Amino acid sequence: MTASVILAELDAVLRRVPTLPERLADLLMAPRVLLHGQGRAGLALQALAMRLGQMGRDAHWLHDIAPPPLRPGDLFLANASTGDLPTSVALLHRARQLGARTAVLTGVQQGPALDEADTVLHLPAQIRTGCSKLPLGGQYEAALWIIGDLAISILLQRLSPQPETLANGHVNLG
Repeated sequence: MTASVILAELDAVLRRVPTLPERLADLLMAPRVLLHGQGRAGLALQALAMRLGQMGRDAHWLHDIAPPPLRPGDLFLANASTGDLPTSVALLHRARQLGARTAVLTGVQQGPALDEADTVLHLPAQIRTGCSKLPLGGQYEAALWIIGDLAISILLQRLSPQPETLANGHVNLG
């Protein structure tokens, strides 16, 4: 197996959802964004939260020490690759009760988490086993990371932050 095989797989997945980065960027324009995920897909969303914060956006990872509360109009974005992750379902439900908009990233067409979301962002990648050369949900996780970075690129074009803002947001102890 070579990297070109994996890159071709990811290219095929991303070509199936050409508007997904734009849709995600639209959602990420919310006044405050709180992100949640578990496992390796959660790491991809944690990276997205970090990039948003580096841009100066009010974005937080739910599992940080003290994320701020959700307010009406804010966005709660959760990963539920299989559509039925109980924690994601419960958190999406609670976020809706608080008046926040809810969105879910998923690899399936139906499930309880999708029922709790105002917006469903479908990423048609392998989430368990199948024909991908990557093990388990590796194809989904890698595609999710790329979708997040593409959405950040769109936001950078829209918001045109100053280079100093990005540099200052990138250095923790600079």
